[in-house]
Amino acid sequence: MSDFDKTTSGSIGGLIAGIAMIAAGIGVGVFPALRQAPARLSEFVAVGIMMLGAFVVVYQGHELRRKRLR
Repeated sequence: MSDFDKTTSGSIGGLIAGIAMIAAGIGVGVFPALRQAPARLSEFVAVGIMMLGAFVVVYQGHELRRKRLR
C-alpha cells in the first residue's frame, strides 16, 4: 500500500477552496452594489456560492479533525 491514504492535503485544499468560494460569493454580491446596478440574479447566485462554500469549509474541517483522531 502506498502512503497516499495518510495525507491530509486534500482536506486542506478543500478548506482553502471553500474559503475562496465564500470570498467569491461576497464579491458577486457586492459587485452590483458598487456599480449601482439592479441586482437581478446576482444576489441569488451570491447566496448560493456562499452557502456552498460554508458547507465545504465545515465538511473539510470535520474531515481534517476526523483524520487526526484515527
